[in-house]
Amino acid sequence: MRLSNALICGMLMGAHAWAGTIIGNLGSAETGAYSVCCSNNVGAGFTINAGIDYTLDLAKATVTIGTGAVFSAQLFGTSGGNPVGPALLTFLLDPGFVGGPAEQTINLTPNIPFTLKASTTYWLVLRGGFAWRNTNGVPTGPSATDAGTRFDSLQPPQTVVGPEHPLFEIDGTAIGQQAGVPEPTTIGLAGLGLLCLLWGRRRLRA
Repeated sequence: MRLSNALICGMLMGAHAWAGTIIGNLGSAETGAYSVCCSNNVGAGFTINAGIDYTLDLAKATVTIGTGAVFSAQLFGTSGGNPVGPALLTFLLDPGFVGGPAEQTINLTPNIPFTLKASTTYWLVLRGGFAWRNTNGVPTGPSATDAGTRFDSLQPPQTVVGPEHPLFEIDGTAIGQQAGVPEPTTIGLAGLGLLCLLWGRRRLRA
């Protein structure tokens, strides 16, 4: 088997794709709505599990943003159990996003590459003229735990509220090879790499 083929097979077997939802509660039953107009902010906290860092790939939130309303989303660190500034990054809306009276689940893309560190708490903070969707469904996920909700006019917000939570999701990719259970994509790539090596050996024997 040629060296180039061997390298390709090795890369397939060694590929890792532990990517997906870190934590979230999208799809939970809604129990009401909190109007966050102009001066109030809501923060959704989450703590990354021990042992693995993640790249922050995307955040999502279910909100109602009126046409022409001012809206922003940022990521904050934590101190004393509350969000603390300055913001670590700003999230960007999809190009061409248009608000309106209908509820939407929006994509929030980090404006810079960012690593979510293991055993560290972060806060997704939404602010501006919008209504956030209220649910009592506690955010869950394989890679992080809920750190609560903060809601007031401060930036970032400091007042504890509960059991209400905004509907949100944090997506990321595990860094390194410490992830416990590989995703189906990873298993498939490894299997493809093994078949590639077996095929190469058969060709050598032929």
